[in-house]
Amino acid sequence: VGIVTTAAGSAIRQSRIKRTAAMRTVLQAGLATYYAQKGEWPGKLKNLSEQGTAGGKLRVEYLSETEADGVVMPGEVARKEIAVERPGRMVLEVWARRLGSPLDAVLTLKRAPDGPVLARWDDVTNTVFVGTIPQTECDPRGEFDFKEAGRYVVEISDRTGHGGPGYFWRLDIRRPKPGFGVYSARSTLPLSRSNPLKVAFHVVRCDGFNGDVKLEFPYEVKGVGGVITSGVDVVTAQLYSKGSPVAEPRPAAIFATAEIDGSVIRVPVVPCDEYEQAFAWKHLVPAETFILTSQGGAPAKKPAAKPAAKPAAKPAAKPAAKPADKPVAKPVAKPEVKPAAKPAAKQ
Repeated sequence: VGIVTTAAGSAIRQSRIKRTAAMRTVLQAGLATYYAQKGEWPGKLKNLSEQGTAGGKLRVEYLSETEADGVVMPGEVARKEIAVERPGRMVLEVWARRLGSPLDAVLTLKRAPDGPVLARWDDVTNTVFVGTIPQTECDPRGEFDFKEAGRYVVEISDRTGHGGPGYFWRLDIRRPKPGFGVYSARSTLPLSRSNPLKVAFHVVRCDGFNGDVKLEFPYEVKGVGGVITSGVDVVTAQLYSKGSPVAEPRPAAIFATAEIDGSVIRVPVVPCDEYEQAFAWKHLVPAETFILTSQGGAPAKKPAAKPAAKPAAKPAAKPAAKPADKPVAKPVAKPEVKPAAKPAAKQ
């Protein structure tokens, strides 16, 4: 009972801490948007900070204009000229919301200096949202097959026409590199040897990777259904405890492996907890680590299989009656042979 109470109390405390952090982050995002548009904090507020769960102070800092590739002002379009040295496929990706910028970016590719539009990308269609509030889909990403080398122009604008000193962005241009990331839907794992704990694992695939992903659990965890097959983005695994009951929760790590271009890639699974904000999709809030507890219990027993019904026994066939034995014939008595009479002696 003590083990279960300790684990439950710890899980409730962690849940409250994460909800509080999520609420603070929403408030901070609103203040950051105000700063981005006005160039200053409201009133006497000059910076943001929050108390970390480990007792240390974590400063909330946003990327400054000098560290970015550019900013978008209200109603304007930012332009950046790029040089493509050799033909081939390239990935173009804008980083804004993921860095704390309120920019809802639209990415346009043209031939320099004022050529026609070659491609345009807006929101990314994600199957899983990771972060305190859904926002990563606002950063556009796309692939383009450059048929010839030369100079091109990318344009960055805000979808809503807003802008300001804090509407900064970064542009990442690279060759495709297939890869993946895996995120859990819960970070606390109170395991039992008898009752399975169902945990959803989401995979985010990038740059064309569509292979199988295999989950690797700690030695004290038995996982059933830990393979995310090709073309699937989420799997629900059933987790059991293989070890003895543990009084104190302890950190744990889960890994994911996949074969890409003949090499086995191994990455840590990001522990997260699933939340749902008002008027928003469900999203995953990352945690520091997995917290594992074991409640013991007898291993689950499979119901004994009923023996197959035996066919009704047929009555034994009666042995065929043997023919009556004939009486043994007695041997015929041989007549007694009397010795011949000797002739009388002559006188």
